[in-house]
Amino acid sequence: MIRLEKTRDTRLVKEIIKNNNFGHYCNNIEVVKEVKDGPYRIRNILKGNGLMWFYLVTVENKIILIAPLFIRKNEAVVAGTNEWFDFVDFFYSSDASENEIEKAISFLITQMKNEGIKRLHWNWMPNDSVSHTIVGSDGYRKSREEVVDNTTIPFSDYDGYKAALSKSTKQNLRTARNRLIRDNKDHEFQISMMGNIDEKIIEDCLKLYYRRQKTKYGVGFFRKLTIKTLDFNTRLLRRGEGVVAAFLIDGEVAAFMYGYINNQKSSLEIPKLAIDDKFGFYSPGMLLVDSTIKYLADNTQIKSLDLCRGTEQYKLKMGGKVYPTYNYTIEL
Repeated sequence: MIRLEKTRDTRLVKEIIKNNNFGHYCNNIEVVKEVKDGPYRIRNILKGNGLMWFYLVTVENKIILIAPLFIRKNEAVVAGTNEWFDFVDFFYSSDASENEIEKAISFLITQMKNEGIKRLHWNWMPNDSVSHTIVGSDGYRKSREEVVDNTTIPFSDYDGYKAALSKSTKQNLRTARNRLIRDNKDHEFQISMMGNIDEKIIEDCLKLYYRRQKTKYGVGFFRKLTIKTLDFNTRLLRRGEGVVAAFLIDGEVAAFMYGYINNQKSSLEIPKLAIDDKFGFYSPGMLLVDSTIKYLADNTQIKSLDLCRGTEQYKLKMGGKVYPTYNYTIEL
């Protein structure tokens, strides 16, 4: 027996996920909740993105799949696609077999077609998710297929990670630290994991991020307001959810990163990273990545620092490995 239910009750969905061993490694119900119920929903209303619904598929009295979908006329968009999440996926029961998940996805698609939905937009689909195994196959007709490169830095222990870096990268790290000492620069690394974060550090990080965005994209007042107040990442950061790491020089944030620990506690995923060009002589971005990996390797079970979209040279020089995510439009 298989059936579909729909709800907009986020609290109910959170309880299901919490009590039933749910969630692909990359999916975070708190982030989805912020998009649906937080101030960010205003953006979606203004853009005409429709309402978010949770589609729950039950197979043999066991909830197998929860799909957070924006429904707009005859189109559906997986939550996170328009919000530029680094990874976008359904929530799956960790106890479900691939056959059960395939059956649940097929039933979901059929029911969506019965509702008059003609296409499904799904960006940033993880390459190692069962979603890609099933939906990425030839069994689903697609009018759009794109591959997006991402970078993650794997490590087991810090000494092994450091030894595997190129000779030039290791020298650059030594040079950066020597310059700080030679110039008598106060410097420190700070990290907060799912705890209270100094409000001044948060404000300094957000100011730096806005300056970088303005330099790159020429953003204006509304974008500044969004970054500082409305953005779902900012709201989660202010609530002490997630991880923020910063490298300070003379008391100023020279580089910072912010992200989330995945559900398996094996990877730290970083959607936000910014470097202050004023301190470029001291390579704070490299020192931040190096210090973060050392902390994670020495104090946690985390085995990769995922810098997400993009293959910038600094990511590769710091040991990054490239992997794909996928953007699809699926014709139903």
